[in-house]
Amino acid sequence: MARTHSEGDRSGKRLSWLTRSEPRNSPIGAICLNTGLIVNTQANINSAFRDYYSTLYKAHPPPSTTSMIEFFNDITINYLTTAQTADLDRPIDTKEIHRALQQLSQGKAPGSDGQPPEYYTTFSSQILTPYRK
Repeated sequence: MARTHSEGDRSGKRLSWLTRSEPRNSPIGAICLNTGLIVNTQANINSAFRDYYSTLYKAHPPPSTTSMIEFFNDITINYLTTAQTADLDRPIDTKEIHRALQQLSQGKAPGSDGQPPEYYTTFSSQILTPYRK
């Protein structure tokens, strides 16, 4: 009878494969626990995964105010130089826009404005001026 199932349609083959009595090999042969112990039985592996993921998504208490203050005091904040600020504040050049339009990847999905990259490259001469304003 099992031979009939295994020679049947696709769902029958799957059913036959699921009901066979041969032990199936797990793709995970062994894992190392946080304690350094290596477990290799399916029951222990399942238990280790269950324990790990049940604690992974539990809410942790917020850090103390002192530790947050220490963290933020240790952060180095980089500031822009005057030259970098002036460069970012200057008006956008037409050549810059044209270069950006030429670098668009063709055949990609439309952006947030609903227009594909081909639209911008095809009509670049008409849209360069409005983008400068």
